[in-house]
Amino acid sequence: MHTAKAKPWDFDVWMALIQPLEKGGEGAYDDLREAYKEFLTHFPLCYGYWDKLARLEREMQGGSFAAASAVFEQGLGEVKCWELFLKYCTCAVQQVRHASYLHTTYIHNTHAHTHTKHTLKLSMSASN
Repeated sequence: MHTAKAKPWDFDVWMALIQPLEKGGEGAYDDLREAYKEFLTHFPLCYGYWDKLARLEREMQGGSFAAASAVFEQGLGEVKCWELFLKYCTCAVQQVRHASYLHTTYIHNTHAHTHTKHTLKLSMSASN
């Protein structure tokens, strides 16, 4: 990190620091988190790294959507980017999917819709 701090605006130096940390596995999570955070103070428009940081935070916090959400919101405050917003929405959908809410809602709505269609067919048949 020393070299990157000496040349904070040198993108290649940051990549030389970050890429090995990304391959380092769980043992490098804390260092990777710090590298992402520091990198984003100098290159906040690199929206892909906001996503990487959010996913890392989520993994480090045991799947916590709140941890990822905070990073996404900070990133969206720095860069207005539909791609980052889409990644935020995808993360939110994954969170909902992990809860059984989506399944329960789907089943409920499917049964209600089927009932409505059946009732509509019966009323149309009766009027003919």
